[in-house]
Amino acid sequence: MKIAIILAQFGSLPNYFNLWLESAGENPFIDFYVISDMNFQEYHVPANVSIVKESLDGIQQRLNIAGGGNLKLNRAYKLSDYKPLFGLAYQDILQNYDFWGHVDPDIIFGNLSLFLTPEILNTYDRIYTRGHLSLYRNNTFMNHMFELSNMCSPKDFFRFKEVKRSNQIFAFDEWGYNFGYGISKVIEDNGIPQYDGIDFADISVNSFSFELAETGEAIENLKYESGNLSGLANGLKRSFVYVHLQKREMRVEEGIKNSFYIKPNRFSLSSSTNDNDFSEWHKRGTRRIVRTKISRLNPQWILLRIKHASFGYK
Repeated sequence: MKIAIILAQFGSLPNYFNLWLESAGENPFIDFYVISDMNFQEYHVPANVSIVKESLDGIQQRLNIAGGGNLKLNRAYKLSDYKPLFGLAYQDILQNYDFWGHVDPDIIFGNLSLFLTPEILNTYDRIYTRGHLSLYRNNTFMNHMFELSNMCSPKDFFRFKEVKRSNQIFAFDEWGYNFGYGISKVIEDNGIPQYDGIDFADISVNSFSFELAETGEAIENLKYESGNLSGLANGLKRSFVYVHLQKREMRVEEGIKNSFYIKPNRFSLSSSTNDNDFSEWHKRGTRRIVRTKISRLNPQWILLRIKHASFGYK
């Protein structure tokens, strides 16, 4: 089956984006489309990665048409709520693919063919339910799935017509935040086959050492080697479809190419951890927590949470 994955990125890229490209290039059975207004001349772009030049205004026009108009997009991060619309907004690119997907820039791919097997692709219409990587079967029904949220109960869901009228982030591309579900719950409630295996390493932002956000399981010796990503979980070697390094500032040591260890705050040729790494991470983490709390003081967001809480949603 033909698969396309879209990364829509504006403003800036992680300082390890060259490693994102390296790991994408090691999955040649997938076509990646990077939609951006940035310059990529400094990067080696693999043959299966296409750069699509588009401004934030340009993608907003596409999304407005797909989403029925009056769609707010005051900053690039708000695009996370609109990822489920990509199937409609970019049909000119995606029309010949069996699956399309969206992805974040703060990940390193493993060997996707180990996980996106013919059995999985033939069985499920949505594969992976988190926003960092998610695939949809490319058909009319799935490409309009976001519209079904408008028929859901307001006591349980942030419906798309609410999401698009606000500049606040709702995590609509996945399960949603407290006081409102997102597209993953819409799909689940409508009985659509959805694969939700925890094949990935979604690293917790609240711990220096690598812990899976979903289970708290400790991951050690996380290593990328020529397209394969693996680590030790409970002392046993385990392969991952990708690692998600959300909200982590990472350093890239010199000489990093296609084989390296992924440490809590750096990509390294060595598996050892520097004694100063924790204090550095702690200082940055404190600043991140403060920024997050300030962002949630948005009056419109608070009013929506009060509205949903009044329905008794927990």
